[in-house]
Amino acid sequence: MPRKKNQPDKPEKIKTALYCRVSTYDQTVLDFSSLDSQEQSLKDWCKQEGWQVYDVYTDKGISAKDLNRPALKRLRNDAHSGKFNQIIYTKMDRLSRSLRDHLFLSDEFEGLNIITQSKSEPFIGDGVMGRMFHQMLMVFSEMERQMIAERNHEKAYQAAKAGRPPGGRAPIGYDYVKSKLKINSGDKALVQRIFTEYADGEKPIKIAEGLNADGYSTPIRVTQKGRNKGKKHGGKEFDKRIVLQILANRTYLGLIKFHDEEFTGKHTPIISKSLFKKSERMRKKKTVHRGLGMPKTSDLLLLGIIHCGYCGSNMTSVPSHKRTKAGVNIHYYYRCTKVVHSGAKACKGGQISAKSIEGFITDWLEMFINNDQEFHNTTETDAQLSDVKRLKELKSNKSSLSKNLKSKNSELNNLMNIAKAGGGKIKEIANEIKTTSQSIAQIENQINAVELEMDIVSSRSITPNELIESLKKIVPYLTKVSREELRNILNLIIRNVHVKKPTPPNEKWAITVNVWSQDPSNYIMDVLSGSCYRPLLYPGQDSNL
Repeated sequence: MPRKKNQPDKPEKIKTALYCRVSTYDQTVLDFSSLDSQEQSLKDWCKQEGWQVYDVYTDKGISAKDLNRPALKRLRNDAHSGKFNQIIYTKMDRLSRSLRDHLFLSDEFEGLNIITQSKSEPFIGDGVMGRMFHQMLMVFSEMERQMIAERNHEKAYQAAKAGRPPGGRAPIGYDYVKSKLKINSGDKALVQRIFTEYADGEKPIKIAEGLNADGYSTPIRVTQKGRNKGKKHGGKEFDKRIVLQILANRTYLGLIKFHDEEFTGKHTPIISKSLFKKSERMRKKKTVHRGLGMPKTSDLLLLGIIHCGYCGSNMTSVPSHKRTKAGVNIHYYYRCTKVVHSGAKACKGGQISAKSIEGFITDWLEMFINNDQEFHNTTETDAQLSDVKRLKELKSNKSSLSKNLKSKNSELNNLMNIAKAGGGKIKEIANEIKTTSQSIAQIENQINAVELEMDIVSSRSITPNELIESLKKIVPYLTKVSREELRNILNLIIRNVHVKKPTPPNEKWAITVNVWSQDPSNYIMDVLSGSCYRPLLYPGQDSNL
């Protein structure tokens, strides 16, 4: 007697999510692309089986090598919210080309009692044999992806070995002409000026400021192929980062670099070997040896969420090295990236001590959980108020559409009664019935769209009182965890921090902390166990995104 399996009851009403994906850019821009055909095929399948379509999740021009895809993230988030009970796709490799990721998703959806089906592989069942065939197909799909990657790598390597650029944008000073690097005479002088000034002792920031003052900007490039076809790059002011990239680029020596190997290129060098080597020696001399002193950059708590209060730019870590008899002591600061790349005159945000601002943030959290009213006022964010307003608008729209739908259904019933009674002209009545039916279908689609947005808006926010209670569970962990765990917890609670450093004589410090509107206590154990970083907080779910 075969072993009985505990299977969930099949839902009476199938609510289906459609997932479509293409990895090639060109397929997303044709008149009737692969995405169009995937969506139409899945909708026809739903119509044939009588399934209700909840929503279509589409990833355009994105590889299935991992799970970092916007539409897939939204799909998983909605799955956890219980918004549908079935997911369908045209082929299994649309969902993932990685066996590990596919098994992970399958187990995740199975745990949520969500059915997953592939239109092209209907023979795969739920039993032992079905899972075996499932995994075998995914092994071949993953092998195909790896073979494509290997062929592309080999093609690029052979191009570099033959002295041709393996791809990417042409460096400043060159243009692509029939896939070959040709010197641009105007930009050539620009590159030579940068190397000469640096060799004469000028700082990269000063070189960039001089170029900008003379009216120079980076050349505009237009991507010719791939998923970013037609996208423009460049046309920006020079900064420290761009100048240093030019100084480190060995293409100007007439070389082609591919990973750790260098080959003699077929293009003409712009910089002499003596000038390049002199600049290289100076750069190495000014570079501080990595790994000296503590703490490590990864130990900083606010990287990625701290911003300059003046210009809105991210703030990055900048070390200050002090040599003592005992060795090198490193103190870290957060500095506005606009200042880092373009000089102190670009923004008055400057820098602040990492130790001071991090201490302030942890003290802030402990203070506010003991002051409910002040925390309540702080967490009444514009995003939350906007959600309340939007929800009222959606309810009003739904009410109006429902009245309109009722009116159209009544009108359709009258027309059907007239047709049955044989009154009026048959052709005219048939046309009116057709027009009214189309209007009803359109209104029903609009109501579905409104209900979908209402679900998203109403399910994503957490009230200030709920957030206070949630933080009371989390804050006690702050003094008991490692620096890495503390950083992850702060990322779970805080959306961003804006810091405005005072300027004399009368300005004061201005520090604005914006918290997430999703309940962080749901994920605290996942963060502490290291299984996720900021789980399921995807654009479209959190009202602050």
